[in-house]
Parts: sequence; structure tokens; C-alpha cells
Amino acid sequence: MEEHTKRIQNRLRQNYRKKVFTLVRSLEVTSSTLQEISPALTEELLFVAKSFQEKQKKFFETAGNLENLPLQQVISLLDFMPPDRALLRFDLDRLSKAYDDICFLNSEENIQMYKIGESACERGDHDTGMNILKQIIAKDRLHFPALLVYGHGMLVIRKDYTEAIRIFEQAFHSLRHEHSVHFRLLLLELIAMAHESNHNYASACRTLKRLFTLEADTPSINYLIARNYALNSQSKEALYSLETALATNPEYLALTLVDQGFKNIRKEIQDKFIKMNDEWHDHATALFVKIKDISRIVRIYGLHESENSIKMDIENIVKMEKSIKNDGCLSRYRETILDKMKYYIPAYPDSVVEGLEDLAIDRRYEISDYNQYISDQVGIVQSKMKKIAGIVWSGLSLIIILTLSLSGTPIFLAFLGIIAALPIGFITYVVLERFMESKYALQKVGIDAVKQVRTHQRDVSWVKADLLSRISKEGWM
Repeated sequence: MEEHTKRIQNRLRQNYRKKVFTLVRSLEVTSSTLQEISPALTEELLFVAKSFQEKQKKFFETAGNLENLPLQQVISLLDFMPPDRALLRFDLDRLSKAYDDICFLNSEENIQMYKIGESACERGDHDTGMNILKQIIAKDRLHFPALLVYGHGMLVIRKDYTEAIRIFEQAFHSLRHEHSVHFRLLLLELIAMAHESNHNYASACRTLKRLFTLEADTPSINYLIARNYALNSQSKEALYSLETALATNPEYLALTLVDQGFKNIRKEIQDKFIKMNDEWHDHATALFVKIKDISRIVRIYGLHESENSIKMDIENIVKMEKSIKNDGCLSRYRETILDKMKYYIPAYPDSVVEGLEDLAIDRRYEISDYNQYISDQVGIVQSKMKKIAGIVWSGLSLIIILTLSLSGTPIFLAFLGIIAALPIGFITYVVLERFMESKYALQKVGIDAVKQVRTHQRDVSWVKADLLSRISKEGWM
């Protein structure tokens, strides 16, 4: 690895850490001054501070050794940067493989001269380095790498913003590479930075809007447009552009409260935050009310005790709800609804419906088995009653015969007495049998127990449909 490449890598790491540290510190300090205005605003700044600390960690995990980076990896790293990232991007893009490819499009002589000039600039010998780069540009007006580094020197070292803009525009039109669009985006960010540094805010806005013509549509662009409108005392336009940025990345709202470029419209931004915070609080609350309806049914049947996945879902949902109650703020509400909730809707109600389906089937079998057991018990009792009734009636008949015989009554008349008594015994038996059947029938379980499960199953499905309808209507999926 060449020495100047190591310097670029080290400077990028140091400047990125410094920028994130300064931003996090500003958010934490400012949060303590906003408690009386809005506790949610305080939580918002602390939430965003923590978010950028996490982004810093992901940046270095994704960046690896910052050498010969594929362009797609470079693009992913840009997402971890604050919106005013032009100088960080200047170093990051020069560590990409695509940038090396552009460098080697030139003649061997120009390649070697460029390396010498870039190396001189990287070690701090700017006069020597920029003189060499100027010589290269004089020989080749389309030498993109020389134009880029020379323009950066004019912007950052010599503060000659007009010349920096001219050089960057020349570099913009010099690109003839398959990845030209990516590097033109970098140049436009640098040109906009030069205009802003030169207090030419209207030109900065126009330059940033040129990014849209290259199909770049990131919230950082609208954030920077909003800042330049604010610096130019165009409050209405600033708030409109800021609102567009916040639609994609609400964390930027917290950044405006520590960004001096927005100090002219800070009161309007705070009011905007309170309004948005209340709206998203209501959205989150309404979703959790619906989800709690499902959880209530889960607890009725104890599904969380028998289904581990449902148990884990309930625990996580309870934690989420507790989090937005205790530390509620705009970004946390949005994170919960847009990022976390997608893991539970429709998966959570679906698993509950499935659990209730299994329960209904099990209950049907249990009821059928239990009722069959009751019927069997009735049969056993009835059989015993028949045996007992037969013995009693036989004994009674014998007593009647003996009694009548001893009294001198003819045998055939005794039999007629027995036959006459038979209906009385039969009626008594039937009455007792019916009594036993009605007694055991009360112990049977009706199919209503299954119907209740089915009703709750439909309730969960309706809640799910309502949740999905609301999510779709609000564009949260």
C-alpha cells in the first residue's frame, strides 16, 4: 500500500470519529436544555445521539481496511455519515477501486506526476502538490483526479471558493467513465459546500437540486437544501425541504437543533417536532391497543404457556410498548412502527390464529371423548338398574304368588295380579331411567366451548386485517 493511501485512510478514520463525537456531544448537551420545552424532544436528541454511535460502529465494521473498496460498499458507507459529508466523501471515494480505475485511464507520465502531486498534498506540502497538479491540468484539462484534488485544495486549504467551484465544474464535465455519475454526485456536494462557505446560499440550493437530475434522492440532499434556505432567510422553503427530508429520515430533525445553519427557524422546527411527535405517538398507541386485544385472547387460553414463539412475541411486544411509554419520542415511535413492528404483523396474529385452530380441534376431540365417557357411564348405570329391577320384580312376584296361594286364591288369579302390577314397575323403571339420563346429561360439555374458540379466532383475524389495512393506508410497509 502506498504511503499517501495510508494517510487518506487515517484522515478519513480520524475525521469521521471527530465529526461523530462532536455531533453526539452537541446532541447530549443540547438535550439537557430542552426538558422544559418538551421531554420528548430531550429523548429525541438522546435517541439520535445513540443512533450515531451505533452508525459509527457499523461504519468501521463495514469499511474493513478501507482499501480498494467496491463502489457498492462505498455507497453503503455513505449511509452512516452525517448529512454534511462532502469532505468525508472526498476521502472515501478516493479509496474506491473505481477511483483507481479512473486514475489509470491516463498516460503513464501523468499517472506518475499525479501520484507525486497527491502524495505531496497528503503529507501537508500543499504548495508543491498543487503546483504539480496545476501542471497536469495545464497539459490535460480533462484529468479528473488532478482536478478533484486541486479543487479540494482550493476549497479547504486556500479558501478560494470561486476557483474551487470553477475547477469542480471542469471536473464534472471531464468524466467519461462507467461510474461517472457516482463521482459527479461527489463533485456537486463539494460545489454546494463551496457556495455555502462563500455565503452564496441560493447557488448552493441550485447546485444541490442538480443532484436530483442524477437520480440522487437521499434525505441528506433535502437536509442541506433546507439549511441553505434557512441561511438565506427563506423560512417557508426551508421548512418544506426539511419536511421532505424528515419523511425519510426523522433523525435529521434533531440535527437541526445543533446545526447553527438552522438557528433562524429553530422555533418553527421545535413546533414541527411537537406536532409530528404527537401524531406518531397516536399511531403507535393505536397499534398497541389492537395488539393488546390479541394478547388478551392469548392469555384467556394460555397460548403463551404452551407456544414458546407466542410467549416470546408477547414479551417483546410488552418491552416495545414499555419503551415508547417511558422514553417516547418521534424516532422511537417511527422505529417501532416501521422497523420493529414488521416482525410481528402479520406473524403474531397468524401464530395466534394457528394456535386457536389447534386448540379448537383438540377441544372438539376432548369434548367428544368426554361426552362418550358420560354416555358410557349412563349405559353402565342403566344396565345395573335393569338387573336390580329384574331381581326386585321377580322377588315381588314370588311374594305375591305365595301370599295369594296361602290365602286360597287360585294360581291363575295370582298370575293375573302379577301381570296387572307389571306396568307399575315398568313406569317406575322408565321414570328412574329418565332421571339418570337427565342427571348425566348435565355433565356433558356442549359444542359451545368450541364455538367460543372459533369466535375468538375470527376476532384475531379481524384485528389482523384492521392492522394491515391501517399500515397499508399510512404507507408503513
